[in-house]
Amino acid sequence: MPFKILTIILFIILAFSEKIIFLLELETFNGIRQIILLLFCTMIYFYSKKNILDKRLIILISIFVIFSLLNYFLIPNTIFNFTYGLFSTLSFILTYFLLNSAIIKLKSVFFIFNSCLLLIFISSLISLFSITLTQDFRLQFTFFRELGAYGVSCVYAIIISLTMNLITRNNIYIYVAIFFLFCIFTTLLKKSIFDAVLIFLIFIYYRFGTVLKIYYTTIITFFIIIFLLYVGSDLKDNLLMNVEYYTTTKSEGVRQIMYVSSLYLASINFPFGSGMGTFGTPASLINGYNNTYYQTGISAIPEMSADLVMDGKPNTLFDTFWPHIIGETGFIGTILFLFLWFYPLYYVLKNKKIFNFYTKFYIICSTLIMTLDGLTLFVPELPLFIMFHICFFVFLRNSFMLNNLKSL
Repeated sequence: MPFKILTIILFIILAFSEKIIFLLELETFNGIRQIILLLFCTMIYFYSKKNILDKRLIILISIFVIFSLLNYFLIPNTIFNFTYGLFSTLSFILTYFLLNSAIIKLKSVFFIFNSCLLLIFISSLISLFSITLTQDFRLQFTFFRELGAYGVSCVYAIIISLTMNLITRNNIYIYVAIFFLFCIFTTLLKKSIFDAVLIFLIFIYYRFGTVLKIYYTTIITFFIIIFLLYVGSDLKDNLLMNVEYYTTTKSEGVRQIMYVSSLYLASINFPFGSGMGTFGTPASLINGYNNTYYQTGISAIPEMSADLVMDGKPNTLFDTFWPHIIGETGFIGTILFLFLWFYPLYYVLKNKKIFNFYTKFYIICSTLIMTLDGLTLFVPELPLFIMFHICFFVFLRNSFMLNNLKSL
């Protein structure tokens, strides 16, 4: 029971604390949520009676750290920027490593999943109610940090709901997933809508035979058409706004600029990149606005200028995840990072005869969503989504392994 309660408390802290801190104007520091998450995982690591050491994973982490240290010694950087940057970048795989030996029962996973679904459900109801007040789909009030985080959280709520259906065969979870799909459509977030529909299609592939696959795919298509007709004018305005932004803005799209800049940094600092904590992450601001932003011309872009960023005003400097990997680690470092990034998925697929289909469903969907969302958002490095992506997967995987051991 303490473990389950602590997990829910951790989820509440990671999901809602930023909004609470903002509303109450509390003082915190960058990295506090990563520290809380890793402290939780460390506690589980030492609590485990037998710690399983994955030698292959240790080797991969060691190679990446050594590569990063070579970068640090060859390219000027500060110890604080480097340490915080490396810590943030590796927090997802450190979480995986520490939780590897977690002993958890399947009924505990059910409690955690159902509790998190309930919390997101309540937040979603408030968001839906706010639409009637604001008359704007894009200005929903939510307990999450912002609309994008809310959209991705609803996508994960769909993954969790459909995973629970695969385990229990209780169709109420399908209806819960459909509710969250509806919530995602109300946000008009095109990326999250695509993610949600993709997850449903993967689920249909896993769950049903050929005839039902066609049947349910047709229903989803019909649902999408009806809803798009309902929000057609709002979605059209949103698309036109995006087209105008990408065709008329002087910055030519901040995300494109970040990718071009990251490739430039990887080229001029070949083979290492600009170094950890120097580009596209909060760590790059520890000792002021980093020089990489002047090198690449990003400082001249209004949405990412030094004055705007250092004054703590809303900016787009940290909108995307993968540019910071490419720019900071270079081409070779990015390849090394990808080995770490896909390792949880590789572990399950390599041992596919050991793990059941709902464990594979969860990690395939989660890895797919985190990888795609990292192209346009910073979610892969945010602690809440590390919890969704890694913690929940490991809990599910280890509970299945525990059940197998008990049946022997």
